[in-house]
Amino acid sequence: MTNYGVWLGLLASGCVVGDGIELGASSERVTTGRDRVVFTSIPDPTLLPEIWTMAPDGSDRVQLTFNSAVDIEPDFSPDGTQIVFESDRDGNREIYVMDLDGSNQIRLTTDPDRDSYPSFCGDGRIVFQHGPIGARDIWIMNGDGTGAVDVTNDPADDSLAQCAPHGQKIVFTSARGGNQDIYTIETDGSDLQRLTTDPAIDMQPNWSPNATEVVFTSFRDGVREAYTMRANGQNQTRVTANTVDELGLTFSPDGEQLIMTVGVVGLPGQVGVMNRDGSDLHVVTSGGFNIQPDWQVVPE
Repeated sequence: MTNYGVWLGLLASGCVVGDGIELGASSERVTTGRDRVVFTSIPDPTLLPEIWTMAPDGSDRVQLTFNSAVDIEPDFSPDGTQIVFESDRDGNREIYVMDLDGSNQIRLTTDPDRDSYPSFCGDGRIVFQHGPIGARDIWIMNGDGTGAVDVTNDPADDSLAQCAPHGQKIVFTSARGGNQDIYTIETDGSDLQRLTTDPAIDMQPNWSPNATEVVFTSFRDGVREAYTMRANGQNQTRVTANTVDELGLTFSPDGEQLIMTVGVVGLPGQVGVMNRDGSDLHVVTSGGFNIQPDWQVVPE
């Protein structure tokens, strides 16, 4: 996940389809039947982005928000009953939450600075980035919007945070080392650790379901590819080797697959699903922009 403007810039960069990439869902893919994907969709360029859900194979699409405003960056709660997201419906980018079916949409933040890129922690708290682009910090708050605290409190730009499933550690992107790299920090602001040091940009990290691994996007091979590493930064491994851009990578609930936004020739940006080793990459959406997916098991 990134802000809407950044996504448009990344996805308009001339991505092409690599060998072995197939449009359409794989008939061999198996899910629990309760799995849902929440994502941002712009069916037509004249429309503003809205939040939708669908099955992991791209079927059963349901629109959740209906606003003449930007609704983006959705993320499921750990139990799948709520979705947190970013919206400018009240004149400023703020954090909102709603129920799984789109009901009970509630504004959580009211600061005049921009609040964006929200993500639930395993304990129900929410991490988000606060401040203008170029000078953002990572904050954390309770699930009802109370108790907001600046976690990183650094003059460099800290962004794109994801909270670990156990709720005690945050992984994020920071420019504090002079380059965009990936760091972790405890939710109380202690134990800052730098995980990547490559001169290329490493960005958009996310945790595996058991918090032992981090998946991220890297430019280190000249194209935006998917990488994984251990939670301490060891064993950095390139997962994909194609000419498609993989962005905003998220593990499936069982940790066996990855869902992401892919840049494909002829399409501005679509949701793709692949095995965790990078094999069997399939684009499961079509038409318009379909980006920023998150995957969770939800109640029946």
